[in-house]
Amino acid sequence: MLKKYELPPGYLYRVPNPSERIPGSDPREVVVYRDSMTTGLRFPLHPLFVSFFNEFHVTPGQLTPNSWFISTYFLYLCLTNNIEPCLRLFRSVFDMYPVLGSNCYAYIQLKVKLLLPHFSSSNSGWMRHFFFVRPEVGQFPFKTCWRTPFCKHFNEPLDLDHELKTRLDKILSLKPPESQMSKVLSNENLRQGSYWIA
Repeated sequence: MLKKYELPPGYLYRVPNPSERIPGSDPREVVVYRDSMTTGLRFPLHPLFVSFFNEFHVTPGQLTPNSWFISTYFLYLCLTNNIEPCLRLFRSVFDMYPVLGSNCYAYIQLKVKLLLPHFSSSNSGWMRHFFFVRPEVGQFPFKTCWRTPFCKHFNEPLDLDHELKTRLDKILSLKPPESQMSKVLSNENLRQGSYWIA
């Protein structure tokens, strides 16, 4: 995976022990699912995701792979079209819900008509393939312990001021730059210009 996804230095990646359970016991680490890497999750995380995790009690492993697809695409559109990616804009585009039968996992879905490139929504068995990640130095800028995501808080109605509405209208007017999501969120695009660093 290090080779396939051209992962940057500065992080330690570890496979779990046979008896190790999610979310792990090392507070410096986070769980990452293989399919989330396929759908765009990369380190270092953009500050948008850091603020999202801190405010709504989420860690990278608690979001479904398809959530990473659409949230990463949202961030890509913002950064390539001079739209400031803030948490309020993120909440204006998405809602968040708990995964059925779990109080630990959550998924986000569109609540507005944002045009998306095509991607397969099938991720059968994604929870079986995971590993652990931590920074080589220091800690992540968000809590790594698993808590119940604040879905209801995330979905509370927002008052759209003029500036936020302008940004929302702009992002909703954009057409996908490619027909396939995998081409938009290619390794080259994800690493280009230190994409994940604001």
